[in-house]
Amino acid sequence: MMTAWAKVLPGHSGAVTRALHTSLMTDDPTPWWANDPVLEEIRRRTFEEFELDLQRRAPAGADAPDPVMSEILGSNCWRELAEARDGLAHARDRYDASVLKARTAGFSWSELGNVLGVSKQQLHRRFSTQQQG
Repeated sequence: MMTAWAKVLPGHSGAVTRALHTSLMTDDPTPWWANDPVLEEIRRRTFEEFELDLQRRAPAGADAPDPVMSEILGSNCWRELAEARDGLAHARDRYDASVLKARTAGFSWSELGNVLGVSKQQLHRRFSTQQQG
């Protein structure tokens, strides 16, 4: 005799049909598939396959630190940044000194602006107060 569930779920085993029927006909809020032993075995095997695949794909020395992160967090990176900062400060000081020296030698703001690639107004605004000394 074919049950109504067998018509709804053709091709499924009788165990699944009975479990579904029992689950739907009771007040148990647990879905039929939550405790199904066949599905539980499939979940277990799938998990084992994932674990084996992860182990196969793990690079040798996976516990070793990441070389990129080591470089970023290492002292070399910080030292280079500090040197760049100091070099930039030194370049700014040389730039300022050269502009003031050129003004003392008689160059106009326009001439300096042409050489440095900035407007004469920018140079005047920045250096006119320093020129007095």
